[in-house]
Amino acid sequence: MKRFVTLVLATIIFIHATDQSWAQTDMDTAIAAHPRGPKLAEGQKRGDLVSFQSGDRMLRGFLYTPLGDGPFPAIIWNHGSDKLPGWQPELAAFYNRHGFVFFIPHRNGHGRSPGDYIMDRLERLRDWALDVDLFRASVVEELEKDNQDVVAATEWLKKRPFVDPNRIVMSGVSFGGIQTLLAAEKGLGVAGFISFAPAAISWGNWHLRERLIYAVTNAKAPVFVLQAQNDYSTGPAETFEPLLQRKGPPNRAKVYPPFGKTKRHGHGAFATWNIGTEIWGNDVMSFIGQILNWKKTLPPDVAKTEVPNLGKAVISGDVQKVQALLSAGADPNGMTAFTHPRWNGGREWRTSILVAAIVYRRPEVVNVLLKRGVSFEEVHNAFAICPAVNSRQKDILAALIKAGIEVNPHFNCIRRLSPLAAAQRRGYDSIVKLLIEAGARP
Repeated sequence: MKRFVTLVLATIIFIHATDQSWAQTDMDTAIAAHPRGPKLAEGQKRGDLVSFQSGDRMLRGFLYTPLGDGPFPAIIWNHGSDKLPGWQPELAAFYNRHGFVFFIPHRNGHGRSPGDYIMDRLERLRDWALDVDLFRASVVEELEKDNQDVVAATEWLKKRPFVDPNRIVMSGVSFGGIQTLLAAEKGLGVAGFISFAPAAISWGNWHLRERLIYAVTNAKAPVFVLQAQNDYSTGPAETFEPLLQRKGPPNRAKVYPPFGKTKRHGHGAFATWNIGTEIWGNDVMSFIGQILNWKKTLPPDVAKTEVPNLGKAVISGDVQKVQALLSAGADPNGMTAFTHPRWNGGREWRTSILVAAIVYRRPEVVNVLLKRGVSFEEVHNAFAICPAVNSRQKDILAALIKAGIEVNPHFNCIRRLSPLAAAQRRGYDSIVKLLIEAGARP
């Protein structure tokens, strides 16, 4: 009898595994056969070409409306970096079936909208930049500029008589995923934000990582970050997951099984093809269902706010004032904004109190912060190893290591290099020795 039960269980497991294998084979076949760009379904009409004002430009976009009179809930879709982002009919069909207006605004320089295409701008900046770090900081600045188009598109959509302005959800992929998270920090009266593969291709840019971490931490409404396992990097979802978990449901991040055979499939196609909607559609609609009934009241300790007084004391190196502010309840894991001529191209930079102390070479302040509750579970603080290594601050690095900072983080510091590889590339022998002693790997 025991042998019979064992045989039955083995057979069930084999059949289940075989079914999964066949299902994966069928999906791979469907993905391989799918046109490179999404196509209109039989009987589906292309969205209406509409215009909206953004600054001094009249931009264009495509608008799809479901059957009925409305007012309807709506989805704003932020396209990626493609110069010709098209009209995304497969996404439109998915959301229209669920009763949503679907709006894809073309940011300046993309598709039907006039302006200077962002990849051309970035190419020029790459040629002009004095170093890689300055260029990476400039990438963030250009993305921030384009976010004004997203703001304008949102305001335009709210005024449509067939749209319920209280039930708008924003989504996007890649560069559009970045735009979605930048908008989440602003709020814009949007009910929630769904970001596919934000900065997956650009995850080596630590300026951009820091900016997006700040945006997610300070998001004004729930956020859902999605990626496929075979994206260019799953670092975004893995980094944002603990931040979103801390906020509580419905905030979440999820990495799905590989989609197709290539990184291109796992990146844009996963987010925009109808084969992809069959995989993530239920999760997305469940998230939307929760947020449209979600009361916009966050627990007081959800988002770390800026601590301007503590930030100023840290930057000035006033140890006594830092200690006094911490004793009065200032958060050592909080955020601050500062400018430094050698960081971020001299432009304002928002980061953790700890990183600011390192950038301004305040070892005594760093020691105070480490003793007063700095946590490396906070992603902002985990990045502190990078400026310590890059600016060759051995004493501060030693203090960070002693306090338990991860010397083999899942992110890179510069030029896709680990902290150890970055120190080796720059010839910082004392830093290299310190990292190796702490167990760092190239």
